[in-house]
Amino acid sequence: SLVHLQGDWANVYEPSDDTYLLLDALAADLAVLRAALPGVVLELGSGSGCIITGLAQILVRGGVPAASAALVATDLNASANAATAATAAANSVPLEVVRADLLGAVRPGTVDVL
Repeated sequence: SLVHLQGDWANVYEPSDDTYLLLDALAADLAVLRAALPGVVLELGSGSGCIITGLAQILVRGGVPAASAALVATDLNASANAATAATAAANSVPLEVVRADLLGAVRPGTVDVL
């Protein structure tokens, strides 16, 4: 649910068709994601937090234990970081939000799903 974000679209990318197409594609690849046994899932440029939150829900519904993967969302935009944290909290998804530009805060070889 994104109801908690009403009116903040001037500073944060509003989920659109591309957002939902990506979530559909991730759901369609659930078997591949599950087989990968991801330990770290990272979203770069998380905006509203819709993708990382939706992916977490897809993984849990697909049988991947919620605690098995660390979920991390990064964005340089402080408003996007706040929106991502709010979206995760509103949907009971535990994740870490980090203010960073692209891969600046990520050590090479530490991410399983990007």
